[in-house]
Amino acid sequence: MSRFEDYSSRYKAVRFKRENGILELAIHRDGGPAQWAANPGGIHDELGDAFHQVGRDPENRIVITTGMGDELLGNRA
Repeated sequence: MSRFEDYSSRYKAVRFKRENGILELAIHRDGGPAQWAANPGGIHDELGDAFHQVGRDPENRIVITTGMGDELLGNRA
């Protein structure tokens, strides 16, 4: 079992907010659109664990996945 307090500030590229069982999971890079890149410790590494923790938290009734900025995921050049 996971608890919001344990995972909500664990990730660099994922921001969580929960109210009345509705969890908002926002992926980002420095507060703007997320940049997908295959570097170690990147967003793709964090998302798997983040989803695992969210799925194990019985207080989450609905999960909304979103991004920050103009786009959900940008391409990193």
